Amino acid sequence: MLITQQLIKVAKGKNSQYRVIPIPTTILKDITTYVKHRNKQSTTTKALLLNQKGERLKAYTARNILQGLLEQTPITKTITLHSLRHSIATHLLQNGIKVEYVQEFLGHKQLETTEVYTRITKEQLKNLQ
Repeated sequence: MLITQQLIKVAKGKNSQYRVIPIPTTILKDITTYVKHRNKQSTTTKALLLNQKGERLKAYTARNILQGLLEQTPITKTITLHSLRHSIATHLLQNGIKVEYVQEFLGHKQLETTEVYTRITKEQLKNLQ
């Protein structure tokens, strides 16, 4: 994992795929601070997100963290890690990111998968290309 400018480059993401993840300037400082702290931990993993033992953060722990954060808000809608992924992809497309980049970001082989995943219409996709 490498942070350059406003991107995180992940060498081995889900399914061992290479990913490039855009980072909004509003959270770049927080991520940079976290990475400096994370790099001080004694660990053998290269994972970005670590648990208290210095091991790769497990999916169920991430879900628990998300649920804990949601309980501190007035949000009543069910939000999952997967729905956040949908939302991020949709917002990227709505803000003019080319669909091919979103497809690569999501790790999809087929453009149709990206279309369904982001819940946008074919007409919206055509306008973004």
